[in-house]
Amino acid sequence: GLRLLALAGTTRDKKESAAGWRSQRDRARRLSEWFDQVAQSLLEPAVVAELLEQGATDPAQESLYLSAIIHGHLLVDDKLNLVQALRDRATRLLLARALARSVRLGEVPESCEQDPSLSCPITAVEAMMRGQGLRSYAMGLP
Repeated sequence: GLRLLALAGTTRDKKESAAGWRSQRDRARRLSEWFDQVAQSLLEPAVVAELLEQGATDPAQESLYLSAIIHGHLLVDDKLNLVQALRDRATRLLLARALARSVRLGEVPESCEQDPSLSCPITAVEAMMRGQGLRSYAMGLP
């Protein structure tokens, strides 16, 4: 609920900001458009229920992702306590699953149809969270 609302607001802001000054060919701008489209879809309870019911799109990728986070001590953060960090990672995985769903359904924006992250959306999620400030959505949430 609250996390997905915060995520959708952050992706909307990033999309609008990127459109204001980045080239249409800029990857961050293209991914911002795709992420916002997908984050808005996560406001639909039926979409979230479907993604949770289906489970991991690629169990091996999710397992590797979680293993890397745990063994790399990436949950240790001066801005999020452990509970908040775990909730953030769950939200990131849900977003990655939703991106993969958009690929399956042929709903990827034309500008992203050749993006290398289509086969492993969690890579784009991590890049956008760190490099483009999308992780700010989680700040201040319980």
